[in-house]
Amino acid sequence: MFSSSPSFPSPPPYRTWCRFCLAACLWGIATHAAAQESVVSDRAALVAVYNATDGPNWTDNTNWLSNEPLGEWEFVRTDGVGGRVTSLNSYGNQLRGEIPAALGNLTNLRGLQFSQEPRLSGEIPAALGNLTNLRSLVLWETALRGEIPDALGNLTNLVELFLASNRLSGEIPPNLGSLTRVWNLGLADNALSGEIPTALGNMASLTFLRLGGNALRGEIPAALGNLTNLGLRGHAGVGGLLLSGNQFNGEIPAALGNLTNLVTLHLNDNALSGEIPVALGNLTRLRSLFLAGNQLTGRIPIELANLRGLLRLSIDSDTGLCLPPDFPAVGSFAYLAQAQGVPACSDEPAATVSFAQPTYTVTEGGSVARIEAGLTARGESRNRLDPGALNLACATMTRQRCIKAPKVHDKFMESSVNSTATLFIGD
Repeated sequence: MFSSSPSFPSPPPYRTWCRFCLAACLWGIATHAAAQESVVSDRAALVAVYNATDGPNWTDNTNWLSNEPLGEWEFVRTDGVGGRVTSLNSYGNQLRGEIPAALGNLTNLRGLQFSQEPRLSGEIPAALGNLTNLRSLVLWETALRGEIPDALGNLTNLVELFLASNRLSGEIPPNLGSLTRVWNLGLADNALSGEIPTALGNMASLTFLRLGGNALRGEIPAALGNLTNLGLRGHAGVGGLLLSGNQFNGEIPAALGNLTNLVTLHLNDNALSGEIPVALGNLTRLRSLFLAGNQLTGRIPIELANLRGLLRLSIDSDTGLCLPPDFPAVGSFAYLAQAQGVPACSDEPAATVSFAQPTYTVTEGGSVARIEAGLTARGESRNRLDPGALNLACATMTRQRCIKAPKVHDKFMESSVNSTATLFIGD
């Protein structure tokens, strides 16, 4: 009447169980030994850095070469579990010497920075291409020289590659275009030459691209128009596309008009020619546009009146650029251009349009109560300036650079406002 007792699986044979326990123990021992070996390797790499860069004379070398955990060594961070080094960050610590190739053995490294180390010299070791877990590589304001190693193209987990203000030379490696996660690429203020590789147009995550202050030449590749995220993390005067101070020639690519998130576009001090593309009128988020120091000619497209938030403009007045008489007298572009001496187009009557200096009404304490422009267009009544024109007050028409940009809000000191035409035209 009653069913038999439920059956349970029999325990594994004794020998099988022992084998399992033994394997688990051996795996744990092997894992621990490997971790310890990796920590020893990390320590050896750090010691190599210390010895190669005059560690005894650093500004701060607390705990270096001691028996303290590596995470207690100054400017070193570890993962806190296995003790592996994850960050090495030296900023103005008076390193002197060259970066040793042994640094490439820190295979768990996520962040590496040597900044404001003017006595750090030599070349960037190709061994840094072994640091495939690296997310941020910053070598800024050093005396590093030589070419950018092709091996850096192996660092596919990078989100930031900043090698500005060094003495690097040679061409930009095309395989940097494979770093599709990088949002900040800074190679400015070096001695780089050659053309911009079209492969950089594959770096779809880029929001900052800074290549100014080099000896780059050739035409600006239209492929940069694929970088539609440029400017997304920027604000007025920061970020975007900075190519100034090179030797670029040819025309400004119309494809740059695709970069509708740009807040900064600096193309000044090159050898660009031709007309300003109509497509730049699509860049309605622009706050800073520098075009001076080129050989641009022709009528300025009326579409640039769409740049109503423009705060900084640098443009030539003697290369053949001209303002058409039907250029809209709204926003700040026309005023900024004419204030820098850009003439009316010669094929039209000279006085058909006038973009007068804005007048500012300031209350006590510097609060701007009204901003109106006496913009006279064909005898029409005064028009109201776009709020972006607030920051026209900074430097006079002598093309001198401002010491400090005024802030973008409705308060600034009355001393910023004077009877002469004023605008901000420099960094």
